Amino acid sequence: MLTMPGSPDPCVIVIFGASGDLVARKLIPALYEMAACDALPVQTRVLGVSRTVMTDEAWRERLRPWVKEHAARFDESTWARFATRLHYLSGSAADADIYPGLTERITSLSNGAQSGGNILFYLSVAPNLYEPIVECIGESGLVTEGRKWCSIDRNHVPWQRIVIEKPFGHDVESASRLNLALGRVFEEDAIYRIDHYLGKEIVQSLLVFRFANTIFEPLWNHRYIDHVQITAAETLGVGRRAAYYDGVGAIRDMIQSHLLQVLALVAMEPPTTFAAHHIRQDFVQSGCGRESPHGQRGRAPDYRDPRGDRERIQNRRRVAGGSQSQHQAPDGSRELPRPAPPARSAGPRAAHQDQRPHPQGAGQENSG
Repeated sequence: MLTMPGSPDPCVIVIFGASGDLVARKLIPALYEMAACDALPVQTRVLGVSRTVMTDEAWRERLRPWVKEHAARFDESTWARFATRLHYLSGSAADADIYPGLTERITSLSNGAQSGGNILFYLSVAPNLYEPIVECIGESGLVTEGRKWCSIDRNHVPWQRIVIEKPFGHDVESASRLNLALGRVFEEDAIYRIDHYLGKEIVQSLLVFRFANTIFEPLWNHRYIDHVQITAAETLGVGRRAAYYDGVGAIRDMIQSHLLQVLALVAMEPPTTFAAHHIRQDFVQSGCGRESPHGQRGRAPDYRDPRGDRERIQNRRRVAGGSQSQHQAPDGSRELPRPAPPARSAGPRAAHQDQRPHPQGAGQENSG
């Protein structure tokens, strides 16, 4: 796995949407593993915020079986020490009324653990809550934006950072609006727009596999690769994430976010350096983020709408026919457009999803 030099600063990690699926399956097990190998500063505290009414102890007991299942190495004594660093606050993160209590709780945890006043906000919530939560954070006074630039010693000024999970907006307009909302509260270098899929070891290993492997690196080009297929073999059901998928859709959740990121890693040119901004620049230049001329990325037709099947058929015809018009049959009826033969691309050209149907559940938090 790629690692960054230096040890992390202690902080209070505020997780909005703490009762959700992503927190239980990914975030807390990851923090537990960091604590188990002494990669998490002992002064760091975790404060979960969600509408579900729970106490600190109830949240810890709720998380324990998830950590035991998903963490690589679970040890009861290590969990007991780590669990004392988990705290919980009930309330809606989009409600400004909870922020005086939230501010008091953050201050208490920071002072008690001597974490230096550093705060990391993690938004593990539905995408439509991003802007209201950012506005509430700004109005609460928790972010001291710009103070470090006026300080004599910038390295010892408390920082506040925010992590935004995918999907980042549902179109260009909404993404730009979210960027403006973030920019009014946080400095740009304090904003982390992430796709947690890129944290998987096998995904991170693609960079090493491509650019540091003397056998494959000279062969990774259109002369030796006919096409690329990326399969997401999902075994996890919808579970408690039905409301999330109703609003976002599996196409935007998996294809536009996760799989296009992986495809960009496969198709990108060697970056100037492995710094984040250089990798992002080559991601964009790979062309994997461009809008397809055949159809739209986003939600499929509503499965509850009887017109959905007809719309899906029409979409398939539109994609199959491209920009061709329908042809007139001799009897006057309309025929399906005749698709053009597939063109052989010089580079990677395919990414698809292999998902099995799953039972639906209920829930509001972000998916994994």
